[in-house]
Amino acid sequence: MQREIILPEREPPLEWILGKAVPKVGYEFPHATIQGELSSLLDVWAEGRGSVAISWTFRLGPPGEDIRPQVPDVAYLSYESMAKAKAEGKITSTRDLDVPLIPPNLAVEVLSPQDRKELIAEKTRVFLAAGTDLVLLADPDEQMIETHDGVGVKTYRSGQTFAHPKLPGFELNITALFETLDFPDWLGLPKDIPKSIKKKADNPTTRESRRRR
Repeated sequence: MQREIILPEREPPLEWILGKAVPKVGYEFPHATIQGELSSLLDVWAEGRGSVAISWTFRLGPPGEDIRPQVPDVAYLSYESMAKAKAEGKITSTRDLDVPLIPPNLAVEVLSPQDRKELIAEKTRVFLAAGTDLVLLADPDEQMIETHDGVGVKTYRSGQTFAHPKLPGFELNITALFETLDFPDWLGLPKDIPKSIKKKADNPTTRESRRRR
């Protein structure tokens, strides 16, 4: 029988990652904006298919491991998964969906400067091991998304469109997603350059190559 780790309720919520309680991070503008945009887009797509929610706590128990709380920034849980859980006795009322003992079909994490890579990697592993179909990592700084599923890892950048067979009919324009972070020109605010592009531009080898051209 699996042991369940129960953490105190608080704000920001706590997650159990790598053997310790970790407070949820990510309350700055880029995180909140991308979280809200993805939630809105998924909510429209999920009508009649399932439920989408922000910061929805799930009790995840990969085979042979403790059950622990994890809180994706955005989660989608299909009605089909709910019906299956009901048939298995994991859900007996809507109250059991407040903090489900089943994995979301989709877990979205919006990366923040405070996030540690090893914690995000462990959360991703646990989601997939517990039965989540797809984990989507959105990086506002790099303006890219990275998807993890049972097959592997894929990266989508500006100019590309994300789609996945586990989300039939859902398409995500990466350029449009991160344009929600832009401010109007009349404010006169300089636009931040994604770190990956900035590093390339600052690379002495890259600058020397430009001069030779």
